[in-house]
Amino acid sequence: MKDLKRKMSRGLMLAVDSLAIALPTRPADARGRKKVLVVRLDAMGDLVLFTDALRAIRERYPSESWELTLAVNAMWTGLLTGQGFADHVLPLDRSRFLSSVKYRYSIAREVRSNRFDLALNPTRSREAMLGDALIRLSMAPERIGWEAGADNISTAGRIMSDRWYTRLFPAREPDLMELERNAMFVRLLGSEEFEASMPKLEVQPGWINDARNILDDRGVGDKFVVLVPGTGLPQEREWPRDKWARLSERVVETTDLEVVLCGGEDDRSSAEEVVRLSGSPVFDLVGSTTVRELAGVIALAGVLVGSDTGPVHLAGALGVPAVCILGGAFPGRFFPYSVTGPGPVPVVVLSGECTCERWNCRRWSEMDGTFPCIDAIDAETVHHEVVRIVGDDLKTRD
Repeated sequence: MKDLKRKMSRGLMLAVDSLAIALPTRPADARGRKKVLVVRLDAMGDLVLFTDALRAIRERYPSESWELTLAVNAMWTGLLTGQGFADHVLPLDRSRFLSSVKYRYSIAREVRSNRFDLALNPTRSREAMLGDALIRLSMAPERIGWEAGADNISTAGRIMSDRWYTRLFPAREPDLMELERNAMFVRLLGSEEFEASMPKLEVQPGWINDARNILDDRGVGDKFVVLVPGTGLPQEREWPRDKWARLSERVVETTDLEVVLCGGEDDRSSAEEVVRLSGSPVFDLVGSTTVRELAGVIALAGVLVGSDTGPVHLAGALGVPAVCILGGAFPGRFFPYSVTGPGPVPVVVLSGECTCERWNCRRWSEMDGTFPCIDAIDAETVHHEVVRIVGDDLKTRD
């Protein structure tokens, strides 16, 4: 029954797309500029890692002759303020786009009516009814993307959506680190000399002001570490909460840093448990910040500790030292980074006991809680990395 409902919903949304494609479009840009659509609808970390390549795409299609529209997950648009990546940002609510006929039609009409000359989807883990659908809706003469990976798309979805592209770059190197994958996309577009480097976001004054107001209201001083205990799904990749609590205790015991917890609304239960278990003061901001405020808090931090999630990548892009507690699901794809500075590259703490991929763990069952490769990482190891990072800049206690 669920499969039938899913197929019916997909059929309805495809019909909505087809209707939007068939209707008239607005006139071309009177200034004579061509139009390029760049689609990046995935998670925060994916978008942050893409900023390096996005700057190169902007250079390849300069504003003098190209009008660039960036379609992104609406949750992360606050990070794009003042970055100069695009002429226009098209925020898309992923859930509504998949479930609301009215909302999908409004987005579909906006995309179709722009009369794009070129549409790019640099996402390797393509999604047929999301990013691929926007490429189709653009009806651009050139529609370019990667050959789809198996992560987020079915065989039927891939066969269907492959036809919506005029060109698919071969993805023959499945184990590339994401920064290298993005750089390769840029090179295949024609910028043959482009090489991957650290992602970078310019810290905006408004972020800092908003963050400082929040921190002041909570009584947080100028020296603090950000801990991000949540991970999203699957929850079994979350580092045990008692270890987060122990880490917070050790940081307070051995340094002049206060401990601030950050994360999204879905991470509240994790944060509450860490606060309850910790024997030292912890400031809980989880679920209390916008993405702009989160960026500001991270930019002010001495160091950030998190799992394989967006805030760790965000810290690196903001020039803040970070420690990543890494499991074995996607070895080498997101961490460790394949590039060096000039800013601090996130440090990876990995147990070394895992060879599984995509969380298909042969040593885990639903009764076992956290995946063993993550559970094997102890708090003292992570604490050692924190102290090593801040030791040059911040006073540590004997």
